[in-house]
Amino acid sequence: MSDEDVCKRLSQIKGVGVWTAEMLMIFSMQRMNVISWGDMAIIRGLRMLYHHREITPKLFAKYKKRYSPYATVASLYLWQISHGACEGLGKQEPLRLFEQPGYAVAKQESTAIEVSLKAWLALTNTPEHTGKEIIALLEDDMRGGTSTGFAPYLKDGEIYFEQRCLPMIGIKQNTNV
Repeated sequence: MSDEDVCKRLSQIKGVGVWTAEMLMIFSMQRMNVISWGDMAIIRGLRMLYHHREITPKLFAKYKKRYSPYATVASLYLWQISHGACEGLGKQEPLRLFEQPGYAVAKQESTAIEVSLKAWLALTNTPEHTGKEIIALLEDDMRGGTSTGFAPYLKDGEIYFEQRCLPMIGIKQNTNV
């Protein structure tokens, strides 16, 4: 079944929208070619990485095609970028999302989660040749390189990195008062 068909099928379940279906496809079904138009962090990551003021549906489709067939891996990197993994890509960018009239940031927290690369590669069902490329980049970073921005380290003979989570809650303010 194609990713689009799976998304449509999951979205038929009460309470499951397209974004939720896409996250299920990434994290539970281990689909490798998923990038979410509805994910604000992915859009922010694209804006930061490519220095766009706005990501239009047409521009998003261009990047989705560019990342295919590994759009899920791109999603993971874009999440990292949007959460500040790459210096100089606009630390204030997350707050700009809510500069639109009628919106405000209600809560901002940052949490680091330790991730085993071996477990992550298995969970994401990363093809062996791609996994080798990722390992080589992370090993280069451990020798002082700056290929990934993940700051990997060795623990019990395995490569680990920290996954940063920066949940933000946007509150739509009542402007009709």
